[in-house]
Amino acid sequence: MHRRPAKHAAAVMARSLLTTLASPDYGRAMDDEGRAWALLLDLCDALHPLGPMMLPPRARLVERVRRIERDEAIWRAFNGTNYAALARKHRLTVRQIRRIVERMRRRGPGI
Repeated sequence: MHRRPAKHAAAVMARSLLTTLASPDYGRAMDDEGRAWALLLDLCDALHPLGPMMLPPRARLVERVRRIERDEAIWRAFNGTNYAALARKHRLTVRQIRRIVERMRRRGPGI
């Protein structure tokens, strides 16, 4: 069940969106993904002080997306025997690579 944000949170979101839409970063974004990132990151910054239940801080969100991209790259490069090579390339341990591969394997193909 989704609850409506408090009026204060809605006002903060609206102000953040308007500020972002008028910002140079938004204007410089070359594609829809860049514009979406600018909006999302500014919303994270605006809503985080209202409490951890709204949105995570910008740094945590960016780190999570980077990990997802890294894990997907590891999965695409995995050939069944190259755990050590992937560990060196991504500066992780072989055990971490094995965990990532197993997690990706459980998700299923094409996901």
